[in-house]
Amino acid sequence: MKSGLSPTVCAPCTRCTADTLATDPAGCPAACPAGPLAAVLGAAPPGGYDPDAVAAVTFWSFALAPWREVGYNRTMVKATELIALLANETYLDKPVNTSFDYNTTYMREAVRSVYQTAQMPITAGAVPLAAVAETFAAGSRTTLCPKINSSAPADLLPRITGPGCACNLTSDAAANRCPSGFRCSRSGYLALSADVLVDTAWAALGGVCVPCDAGQYCAEGVYVKPSQEAARLKRDLDCPAGSYCPSPGQIITCPAGYYCGRRAQFKTTCNYSDLISTPEALIPQDGEADIITRLKRNREPIRGNYCPEGSAKPSVVCEGGYYCPNATSQIICPAGYYCKPQSIYPVECPPVVSCPEGTESPDGRPLAGLIFAFIVVGMYLLYWVTELGMWVGERIIRHLSLVTRLRENLASLGQMAGIAEVETEEEKAMGKVQEDARARHEVGFDIATMKTSKWWELTENTNIRFRDVRGRMPKGKDKGGALEGITGFFEAGKLSAIMGPSGCGKTTLILVLSGRMPAAVSVFNDEHETVALTETRYRRKLGFVPQDDILHADLTVRENLEYSARLKLPHTMPRVYRHGIIDDTLRMLGMYDKQDRLTGSVENKVISGGERKRVSIGVEIVGKPPILFMDEPTSGLDAARSSELCTLMSNLASASKTNIIAVIHQPRYSSFILFDKLMLLAPGGKMLFQGPPTLCVPYFRILGFHFPVEENHADTLLDVVAEPSMTSDRGIRVEELPIVWHSKGEAWLNRFNDPVERFKRAVQAMLLSNRMTRIAKSAMRPQGTGAANVTSNKAETRALASAIGEAKRPVTLVPDWSTKKNKPERDALKTGTPERNEWLAVKLTKLFPKHEEEGAAMEKQRQALEGYERGFHSETSSTPTEFSNPDTISESGSSEEMGKILLLNERNFLLDAPTQIGPPYTHTQGDNFKDELANTRAEHINNCDCRKWFKGWGEGFVWEMVQLKWLIHRNLVKSTRAFWPGTVVDVLLLQGAAFIVGVIQGSKWGLSAVPSNVVMAYLVLSVLSTVTHLRTFTTFRTVQLRERMSGVSVFATFFASNITDLGWIFLSPAVYFAIYYFVTLPRNSFDYFYIVGFLVCWYSSGLSYVISVSSIPQQAQLITAVILTLILGAFLHGMSPTIRSSRGTFLEVVLGISYNRWAMEASTIGEFRKYFEYKSNEIIMIYYGIGLCEMDTILVDDGNDSLSVEEALSFVTLQRDFDENYCNDSMSTACIILFCMGLGFRLIGFAQMLYQSHEQYFSILRERLWHEFDDLTKIGVVIDWVDRKRRAAISMAQNLYANHLRKIAASAGKGIKGGVGAVASKAGAGLSSAAKGAASGVMSVGSGVRSGVSTVGSGVRSGVSTVGTGVRSGLSTAASGIRDVVGREGSASAKGAAGSPAGSMQRAGSAANVPPEVAPAPSRTGTATGTSRFAPAGPRTSSNGGGPARSSNGGAPSGSANNV
Repeated sequence: MKSGLSPTVCAPCTRCTADTLATDPAGCPAACPAGPLAAVLGAAPPGGYDPDAVAAVTFWSFALAPWREVGYNRTMVKATELIALLANETYLDKPVNTSFDYNTTYMREAVRSVYQTAQMPITAGAVPLAAVAETFAAGSRTTLCPKINSSAPADLLPRITGPGCACNLTSDAAANRCPSGFRCSRSGYLALSADVLVDTAWAALGGVCVPCDAGQYCAEGVYVKPSQEAARLKRDLDCPAGSYCPSPGQIITCPAGYYCGRRAQFKTTCNYSDLISTPEALIPQDGEADIITRLKRNREPIRGNYCPEGSAKPSVVCEGGYYCPNATSQIICPAGYYCKPQSIYPVECPPVVSCPEGTESPDGRPLAGLIFAFIVVGMYLLYWVTELGMWVGERIIRHLSLVTRLRENLASLGQMAGIAEVETEEEKAMGKVQEDARARHEVGFDIATMKTSKWWELTENTNIRFRDVRGRMPKGKDKGGALEGITGFFEAGKLSAIMGPSGCGKTTLILVLSGRMPAAVSVFNDEHETVALTETRYRRKLGFVPQDDILHADLTVRENLEYSARLKLPHTMPRVYRHGIIDDTLRMLGMYDKQDRLTGSVENKVISGGERKRVSIGVEIVGKPPILFMDEPTSGLDAARSSELCTLMSNLASASKTNIIAVIHQPRYSSFILFDKLMLLAPGGKMLFQGPPTLCVPYFRILGFHFPVEENHADTLLDVVAEPSMTSDRGIRVEELPIVWHSKGEAWLNRFNDPVERFKRAVQAMLLSNRMTRIAKSAMRPQGTGAANVTSNKAETRALASAIGEAKRPVTLVPDWSTKKNKPERDALKTGTPERNEWLAVKLTKLFPKHEEEGAAMEKQRQALEGYERGFHSETSSTPTEFSNPDTISESGSSEEMGKILLLNERNFLLDAPTQIGPPYTHTQGDNFKDELANTRAEHINNCDCRKWFKGWGEGFVWEMVQLKWLIHRNLVKSTRAFWPGTVVDVLLLQGAAFIVGVIQGSKWGLSAVPSNVVMAYLVLSVLSTVTHLRTFTTFRTVQLRERMSGVSVFATFFASNITDLGWIFLSPAVYFAIYYFVTLPRNSFDYFYIVGFLVCWYSSGLSYVISVSSIPQQAQLITAVILTLILGAFLHGMSPTIRSSRGTFLEVVLGISYNRWAMEASTIGEFRKYFEYKSNEIIMIYYGIGLCEMDTILVDDGNDSLSVEEALSFVTLQRDFDENYCNDSMSTACIILFCMGLGFRLIGFAQMLYQSHEQYFSILRERLWHEFDDLTKIGVVIDWVDRKRRAAISMAQNLYANHLRKIAASAGKGIKGGVGAVASKAGAGLSSAAKGAASGVMSVGSGVRSGVSTVGSGVRSGVSTVGTGVRSGLSTAASGIRDVVGREGSASAKGAAGSPAGSMQRAGSAANVPPEVAPAPSRTGTATGTSRFAPAGPRTSSNGGGPARSSNGGAPSGSANNV
């Protein structure tokens, strides 16, 4: 219809825009598809056509137009045309399953409805268009849904209704059931109550078919109760697991290789590798998490899963005993193989292990037991084969000349190549002589042969001079005392003895002089260079024999000496010379016949203690040291052996020109006189005597000390020195002996100890021998009988006795000092006071008179030697000649100057004594010594020759290599002998521990147990390795320390032990894992476990070296090593706390020190490489959880339960790139770090040993560097300023604190004062009231007493008066004479009735004569006439005068009481 036209004007049908206009009566009916209305609807009724009918006919005529056949009748509709129309209806296209087509059903129902409306049979070819329009005008529900006749029988009702149609809302309905994919529900039912009038069936059924949800399966006739409409998504309608439902009305069983979860609409492959990269991987499925979350969080198997037909989950792991190459097949494990759960291929079983078909995890314990037995038997056989081989080899070498010729040929080849020693004819001859002597088994030794043997020639004879040496044993040492400025000289070729009581510093002195104890001393050589006694070149010169027998107990006597000679003698020394030294030493010590016996120890005795002592001495003798120190070599020996040893030392010193200094404890007299020099020390490290022993006894005799003839003089000396409170017969106290020595004794000794003086006094002794004999004889004769020409001058006699010495001194020449006079004024003087010092100075002047007072017999000798003695004394004496306190002497110098030690060759000493000895030891030249020393150093530095330095370094390197060679050789010999039982026990412990750990872990562990399993395995291995290697330096610690102190290189000692231990480091992991590996049966190769185990043993042995070399006490080293190893291995392994949690913190550094942190990472990565093909997701998450392979820095994870896109992308990318070699770098890094830490521990141990062995050298070096740094930076001034400020601040703080305390005390005092005042006032008030009460009571008592006394007195007076009257009457003649007496007596009785005058007088009188200690105590109730107990005893005076004691009432004397 065009705009503007009248609605009654009909436009052509082809131009109509609305169907309603096409049916207008005024239109063009000929042009409309329906044709004329009359032809369709019939004749028009009176009111016209019904508009709805016209509209319906027009609508359907247009709707059918596309489907009309050519030449169709516009008023009739064919069945085919009607079906074509219905087939293109959008909402009728509802296929639910293949068995039932609801589209067809609906079309059939619609066609049937049209024919019923037209009242035509279904077989009719066409129906009127009006019938079609009328039918469809009734509505789709009436047209499409099945016709329900409530009055029809049940079997005629339709069984199935359609979607949206009424259904029977009951269970098991026989008719009107919803088809598959639909459910009968009231929720879709819409109706009115009036529907019972319009549609009775609709209103009666009350339900409608609605489609089911996706993921649900609704079979035919399914309904939902009205009470459950709210739970329309209930699980009962869900598609069951193991099947999938493409539509709600269709269910299909899940095929093999796929899984179908609950509500699955489609099947899902079980191959996660294909799904992980698809978009569906992020979509939650089946009511569970998405695939990536399940792989990442739940660690479901990415491979190795089995999905048979009807599988509901893909995470069903392939069963143990089977392997699953893919998800569709599960194959039983064949015989000879085993298959753990989730295996994708079978793994071959180890040899000898039984693996029948279907084996899940084989039992490797029988194989481990077989290996255990094999190792034990093999070790046993190896031990005996080795012993047999050594025995056979020795016999062959000894008896076969072929071997001798072969050795000679090899030596010739070595000489031609320049790698062997070239023996001269003379050396060959010497070797022949030695072999003949060995063949004859000569055990005797002549000391004279030592002087002629070339191998005993010393290249240098060294003297040692020292001054002001001070030292103190470190804390914790049991023996040794302090030294207080000791000065002395020990000469080459002499035997010097140091004696003194315990704690006097004997051992301390030789330890300081030998460089074995740090002390504040400066050491100089011939060139005035400051050196350290710990330097190797000087340690070779300083031999030291300790008090304990420190030897290698598992070596023979000859081997101890052989290796000592190899390590100490120059490597260029001919073999003949070295063997000559060893043979001579064995014969010298009397050990030649026992040279092949083991040395043994105190616990395992083989030879006696005395023989071990001789071997200990021989170990030092074979090194030919120019200076040999001995610490109590005779301790533990009987008198005979001690005497033999002293004789040996004396002969050795004289024959080899060795400077021997020995600490001797109580020698017998025959040994005492063998000493060339004696140094006697007092408690506190003070010098008492230093000189020949033959002059020691005369020196002490001069001081007034007794030496009984029947006792050993050495014992007497020690008894005197050990008692500081002893006083000699001449008043000299033992505690003053150091003063006497420094002031007079040393000067006296120098006169008699000079070589010229000794020679002349020897001549004097021979000339005056007869004279002394005559003097002795004359002393025994009566006075005036013969021998008139023999002088009896006592002074001359004492001088001659002192000059001749103890051996020629007649006993009768010694005065008897036992009859000393008691001098209380001398003994009362306190030591150290000026009065005592003055007395002592005078006394010493008398005891040591000047030369002109010594007698005429020595005048000529004194005059001849006076000049020489003065020069020697002034040049060598370094002690003050004036009298002073020894404590003052010891204190001075200790803080101002250090002690000095000078090492001099004998040739230099004899030629240049004034210049070499003077500067360090004379006070006159000591001030310029530092300048001279500095100039000498500067000249030495300026004249330094680099070629000489390199040559010296090269020689030192060669020497260290030689020592290293022989130390390794010795360690191998010791290891061979320690094979049984030491090595065997170690092997058994390793195997037993491995078996126990393996049994605990078993062989059925999963991937998550791998880190903890390897941690436990390596922990046990590390603990055992640490304990084993702790013995390397702990067991032989003292022996190695002795060797290092004797010149053996620290480098050679340390690395020889390391090289020897390498054998056990390589062997122990093989022994351990030979059991553990076959019990637990890991997938990784045995080689890899062995490599990591070797690195753990390498680490643990290095840690053991650090502990054993450190200053930790030996008894605490074992527990320290075990605890430290447990802490590092059991707590810091990186699993708890994890490496990931400690990343970027200090804890990460702490974990990096642990061996198990790196061993666990390396072994875990190595083991997981075998599982990466089918457990890569689990491996990645284990790595991430712990922090292995730095996975925590690669994988993104925010820690939330929900998976973000970044997390999913990170996991998928990592899963795609992850392969077998992904973590190889981390694995290699872990191994390298383990090796480097073990190497670092060894370097630390070596540095510790080097520092301990060269502590003095490093102290000097540190001091030099500090001084140079101070000279450059003046840091010392700053430090001093800071120190002053610190002290000032401390002082200020102390003052402030003291003032604060004073204020607190003052305030507290005020409070106390107030409190005391208050208490005093209250107490005073109380006392006052008490006093008043007491006074009133006393007054009452007094009044009563007075009344009673007056009554008694009156009675007495009356009685007396009566008696008097009677007497007067009876004695009238005498009354006048006695009246006065009777009157006085009666008066006295009346007044003193309460007391006893007679008793009082008796006590007063007796006290005058009885001694005070036996006199009775005076009465306190008596009179004041001296009866108090505090008065002095004796005659007492009364209070009335100064006469004798009288009574209080008058002048009556008390003489009668005295008579009583």
